[in-house]
Amino acid sequence: MEISRLWKSNTPIALVCNWSDIDATAIRACIDAVTRAGGAVMLGLTSDGGAFSVCILHDQDKIKEYPHGKTECTAMLQALTEYFVDKIEI
Repeated sequence: MEISRLWKSNTPIALVCNWSDIDATAIRACIDAVTRAGGAVMLGLTSDGGAFSVCILHDQDKIKEYPHGKTECTAMLQALTEYFVDKIEI
């Protein structure tokens, strides 16, 4: 077994994140705002499951964030939504 795998297996996870714990309206609003502005959204979890993973691709920019916990993730999704709503061309 690789040392890194052995080390990871002995490291306790302080927090387990699940996307099902995040308000679906906040997720949907973020995806809607980013994609209407011409971007893309990738959602996931870190390899240990202790943080959410959010990646936004827009123009030449790549935003990667790793919020911990429901409150931090929801706040970040709302902030991204507000930011990208202003970038939507009508």
